[in-house]
Amino acid sequence: MNQQDKQIVKLQSMLLSSLIQQTTLPGMSEPIQFPDILHLRNQDIIYVSSENIKADLLRESLPNLEIEILNETMLKSKAVENRDIYYLSLRKPTVTENEIRIISDLKMCPSEKNIPPLSLGAVLIIFQQNSAGEWIVNDSPSAIAM
Repeated sequence: MNQQDKQIVKLQSMLLSSLIQQTTLPGMSEPIQFPDILHLRNQDIIYVSSENIKADLLRESLPNLEIEILNETMLKSKAVENRDIYYLSLRKPTVTENEIRIISDLKMCPSEKNIPPLSLGAVLIIFQQNSAGEWIVNDSPSAIAM
């Protein structure tokens, strides 16, 4: 894995940890305000879609969180077996020389078999590399209502 991929995994981990634990990201003074995130936090297990992430590395970087990383088919099966499941998914990051944009979606997999996952909202975080080489959030996150 190249250095850029490692950096993306690190930033994805930081973003997921911040959303789940309601902590601040470097450069921010307050946690991200993400509507409906309480549905995710109130579950015994935090579910994350395996799409667009390196699951093993992500799991290693979030050792203190009870997370389960599954593909969307397995998330749907779990929901049908039990109850509605709320989960986070990450879109493919957009990378430029000094900027990495990551969008995280909050979705709900209904327990009804024929209903596809529903998007409840998303947040766009723009990480920028400062002169010291650190990745920080310079702008307020953009919430995207669905």
